[in-house]
Amino acid sequence: MMQRPVVLLVDDDEDMLECLEVALGAHYELLFATNGARALELVAAGPIDVMVLDLMMPVVDGFKVLDELAKRDSKLPVILASAMQGLAHIGIGRSVVDRITKPYSLESLQQRIDRALESSPSRVAAESSASAARISHPPLGAEPVDAVHAQSPRASSEDSSGESVAAAADSESIKLSLV
Repeated sequence: MMQRPVVLLVDDDEDMLECLEVALGAHYELLFATNGARALELVAAGPIDVMVLDLMMPVVDGFKVLDELAKRDSKLPVILASAMQGLAHIGIGRSVVDRITKPYSLESLQQRIDRALESSPSRVAAESSASAARISHPPLGAEPVDAVHAQSPRASSEDSSGESVAAAADSESIKLSLV
């Protein structure tokens, strides 16, 4: 059985990352970075199938991440996700395979990730050797990402005894630690 695709989400908005963790965590193995320096560390550390990259971040911004990926001759598919208008020219000749303007719907982001996975060098190789079927899962809702903040992985629920317990996603967010 093929492992879930690894998607690196890079955004300095930790609330956005939490929201995306809730929405996408069942479909992909997610890694998180709140700046470009951490994103580059994660890219160097292991195989990543797709990166969703915000452009405007502290420490190392998305533009510098793209420059560094180009220097490394990286084939990692990158989806630019930014509130900036006019993204069409950014990333030409680099590994940018798609662009999405914030705010965006979760369904739209999921479709872009799935399209990028079809051309991801690591996924193409894995699918060829495993003769795996195409990625398929139910589409996410079309509501904007901000609309699912209420489903934060840090929300509490009650167990069968009525005691308040941390949601299962909370342990995942601690394990993944947003950096």
